[in-house]
Amino acid sequence: MSKANGYILQAKGLTKLFGPVVALNNVDFELKRGEILGLLGDNGAGKSTLIKILSGAILPNKGDIHFEGAPVDIKQPRDAFNLGIETIYQDLALFDNLDFTKNIFVGREYISKGAGRALAFADTKRMRKEATAKIKSISINLPDLSQRVETMSGGQRQAVAITRSIFWGKKVIIMDEPLAA
Repeated sequence: MSKANGYILQAKGLTKLFGPVVALNNVDFELKRGEILGLLGDNGAGKSTLIKILSGAILPNKGDIHFEGAPVDIKQPRDAFNLGIETIYQDLALFDNLDFTKNIFVGREYISKGAGRALAFADTKRMRKEATAKIKSISINLPDLSQRVETMSGGQRQAVAITRSIFWGKKVIIMDEPLAA
């Protein structure tokens, strides 16, 4: 599995057991750079389990993952993020009490130094500017970016989650049940 083969993400023999329950059994797949891949199956077929493995939320019992042709260990969500994999979960994982920009940057805030060496603060002006530019660049229209997420429609909430993933997911975006929200 080399980088030259054009695959950005590959899995070989992924297996996941939850006690005696086999959630994934020897799953293989390949995703080419720029490709959109849909994964279909009945409830309980293992779709979300596969997504959680690729996102670092859970570990497989066996199997290999390659990213850009190289073997990788995705042991936690930070590992997936560092590779350029971003996940939109079915529940969207948004903070209802925060607005659009804060949801894009939560836990990843740009920090500016304040007066003196000890003070630092979130650079909200820069974050709002970059988040606004990103949502415009992907042709998503939210009428009020200062609106709290809890007051948004389901489609607007999805737009926030998608924008966040595109903003941070440099190479692969995984969506779990994208039509369910």
